Order: sequence, then C-alpha cells, then structure tokens
Amino acid sequence: MWLWFSWIVSMFDSLFGNYPCIPDRWGEQDQLDDESVKYIQWFKELLLKLAPQLLDQLNRSVIPAAIEAKKIANKLESLQQQKTEILPEIADAKKRVKRNWQKMPKLEEKSWLHIVFPIGLSLMLVLGISEILGIDIQSLTPDQYPLFILGLGGAIFINIAESESITLHVQYIHASKKGAAKIPFWQLMKEGHPAFYLALVIIILEIAFATPGLLNLLPPSLSEKLLWQLVVMLGAGLAALVNVTLAWGAALPKLENKEEKLKIVEEIEEKNHQINRQVLVLHNLEEQIQETKQILSDRTARAIREHRRWELSVKHCMRCYRQAVKKFYEQYREIQLENANIYAYDKSNIEQGNGHKTPLNKER
Repeated sequence: MWLWFSWIVSMFDSLFGNYPCIPDRWGEQDQLDDESVKYIQWFKELLLKLAPQLLDQLNRSVIPAAIEAKKIANKLESLQQQKTEILPEIADAKKRVKRNWQKMPKLEEKSWLHIVFPIGLSLMLVLGISEILGIDIQSLTPDQYPLFILGLGGAIFINIAESESITLHVQYIHASKKGAAKIPFWQLMKEGHPAFYLALVIIILEIAFATPGLLNLLPPSLSEKLLWQLVVMLGAGLAALVNVTLAWGAALPKLENKEEKLKIVEEIEEKNHQINRQVLVLHNLEEQIQETKQILSDRTARAIREHRRWELSVKHCMRCYRQAVKKFYEQYREIQLENANIYAYDKSNIEQGNGHKTPLNKER
C-alpha cells in the first residue's frame, strides 16, 4: 500500500522515466475497480478540491491510455509465450522424423540357397531350351553361340518371372486375407489355394521343360531306361519345388519389409504435415508479434505523453497551492500514526455511513 502513496508523492518530485507509473492490473480491465479507486481516493479528493479539471483529465486521458498500452503489452507477452511453446514442439517433431528415417528397415541379405538353387534351375531350363533349339551343349560350335546365349537369357528371364509371379501372389493373398503374409506355402497347399495350383503348374512345366535336356546328358544306354527317366524327372521336380518354396519364403520378408516401410513413411508424412502446420502458425505468430510491437510502441508513447502532460499540470497546480498540499501531508502523517494500515477498508464505518477517512474529510 505504501507504493501507492509513493506513486502520488513521486509526481511532486521529478519527471517519471520511460513509462507512466500505472499499476499493472489496470491493464486487465476497461476501468478501475473498487480496490484501485479506494487506494487513490485521497489524491482524487485533493485534486477535486484544487483542480477538478486535472482529475477529469486523469480519468479521461491518462488512465485509459495507460490501460490500453498495458493490454497490448499483455497481448504481446501472450504471443511471445505461444512462440516459446511452439518452437520446442517443432524441434521435437523434426527429431522424430529423423528417428523414423533411421528406423527404416532394410532387407536381410539372401542366403546362399536363394542364389544357388535359382542358378541350378536356370541351368536345367537352359538344357531344356537347348534341346528344343537343337543345340548340343557338349559340342557347341561357333555358329550355335547366338542360339545358346538366347536360350540362356530365356532361362534367366523365365526364372525371374517365376519368382516375381510368386511374390505377386503372396501380396494378393495378404491383401485379400488378413495376416495371410504369414501363412506358409504348405498350408495353402493343404487348403487347395489357387497359389498352390500355380506353383504346381510351374513345377510340372519345369519338369517337362528340363527333363529332355537332362536325359540328353546321360549315355544312351541309361537315358532309354524308364527308371533313369523317372529319376531325372523326380530330380527336376525336386529342384523346381525347392525353387518355388524358396521364392515363396523370400516373398514373405520382402512384403513385410515393404509394409513396414510404408507405415514409417506414412508416419513421416504425418509428422511433416504437422511440422508444416506448426511452421505456418509460427510464421503467423511472428507477424503478429512484429505488428503488436509496433502498436505497443505507439500506444506506450501516447500513454507517456498523456501522463507527462498531466503530470506537469499537476506539478504546476501543486506549486500554486503549496499550503494546501503541505496541510495534506501533515494530516496524512497524523492518519498514518493513528492507523498502521492507512489503506485498510473500514467496513464498519461504511455501514454507519462514515465513509473513508482521508486528510480532507478527517474533521468531518
């Protein structure tokens, strides 16, 4: 409470600094509350007796200008607080995006089985194609090299197409059946799934395609025997079956890897959208902060001008009424001695109609 009286006394001593000496809470409402009015009631009564026009100037110009400046200052503080809160959120979102990129899964390297068996099957297909083209692998002539290279390329592409078709069927099964990516090939065989029939057709065709070439490698005495023909067919079928199951097994982790990547990419895109929205909000906040700073500078300058103009008028009035002011201080000291808290609100006096006890109404 003593600060209020110091504020009043300071007007009689020297000019204020850069800001008008107006309490902070005055900027939180459009007009003074009862508590604020009570604390400056004595000074208002003094001005009312000595210079009513100065009291009117205080109420109409000085206080409203200070309140407006304080409100804008509060708005600026709120905007800066929002900016302070959003900056860590943007930084945290960027860190999460970076971590998600680091978590991007990588396909494990294929084992030697996934390499050796497709090569072996390709060689069997080369034998079959060579037999169809009439090429003798054991005694190639220069004029047969182009056909042999053509057959080798065909065998490689057939093997690749086989692997890709199985991968596509695995994706189809997974898309049409929840969790089907983990269904083993043998389970589909037991259920009679179309993928099983596809694998069966591939195996039969590979047997039919590779058997003639393999039999051609055997001596005529063995290739004509039914037992050896069955052995060659079973060997080709076994190789084809192993190749199909390997392709099926390789398709499962590839699909799971792809799905995990898609999931992480979706999370990254969502975070990037969030970052873009926050950056846009931050940009708007910065524009509002700059605009509010300019407005605050103008309103503060206006409040200072209004306050200093009024302050100079009050000082001039105080000099003209030195005796009245002196009497005001003397009576104030007496009241201070009578009551340690000179700003206490005496409810009993109010209820009895006695009003506030001030230097001007003390004798009443």
